[in-house]
Amino acid sequence: MKRLQPIALLGAVCTAVFGSGVQAQHRVLSWQQSPIIFLPSEAAPGQRTVEEGEVIVTLPLHWAFSTRLSRDVVLQHGDESVVLASGSLLPKVQVSIPDGSRRAGFCTRSRVAEHREGVGFMGLMFGNALNGLQDQQTCLEDTDKDMQFDRAFVLGDGDAVVELGAIEPLVFTELIAESMGTDDDYAKITLAGVGRREIQLGFDIVQRGHARNFTTMRSGRFSAGRFNSYDYASDGATSFSLMGVQFEMDAYDRAANTAHLRWAPKVEPHEFVGVPDNVVTTFTW
Repeated sequence: MKRLQPIALLGAVCTAVFGSGVQAQHRVLSWQQSPIIFLPSEAAPGQRTVEEGEVIVTLPLHWAFSTRLSRDVVLQHGDESVVLASGSLLPKVQVSIPDGSRRAGFCTRSRVAEHREGVGFMGLMFGNALNGLQDQQTCLEDTDKDMQFDRAFVLGDGDAVVELGAIEPLVFTELIAESMGTDDDYAKITLAGVGRREIQLGFDIVQRGHARNFTTMRSGRFSAGRFNSYDYASDGATSFSLMGVQFEMDAYDRAANTAHLRWAPKVEPHEFVGVPDNVVTTFTW
């Protein structure tokens, strides 16, 4: 997968410029933040004896489309001054408005949607504008497609796009598959248990330190449950694949709940897994 690098820039701080001091508002039909992905090829090969509950593989999450600011951007939103710091990674966001047009911006990350359990981040929001969204996203926009930000707006201030006005032009580069760069956003595979007939691996997507609530996740040819069982007693299977990572079990100790595993990615370097906005969740009583 080709990854574009940001262009280094020198210059003064970007500041919003307002002609009348009035911030226009336009209603929103829907919006969607950049997909979030991970690359199975980033799994470091290894082998060791693993205990029940121990994490075996951790994979960082990436924004599919984003940009990184090369200098500070200072904006005025109402009575508040907002600073988008140099080096900030902003995911791309597509916004649809009632006149049928679409616009794209690079925005600060949404928080509230990611805290909702059992449903997708954008699933509750899509088609419902921004009603119920409790945090605001500050966005930069390239209105004339010259790869320079020239305007700013805000999402999440009610159900409207709030126009902040023109800014001093700022050159940017769109990044593909850039790591989110945070310690609490990752996919993980754990040893969930060693039974009398089977070994069980757990798979989780963790965002902002909170695990997604799902029973099944699918992305292209990749599919996994929250818990994945492999029956070694009936067919002697000691080799199995989970989300593009190939595992081999050399030995196990049911009494100690341990297994000796070897693993390595079994995918092309460019292959990725998309974290779905909506996942299948089954509730039982």
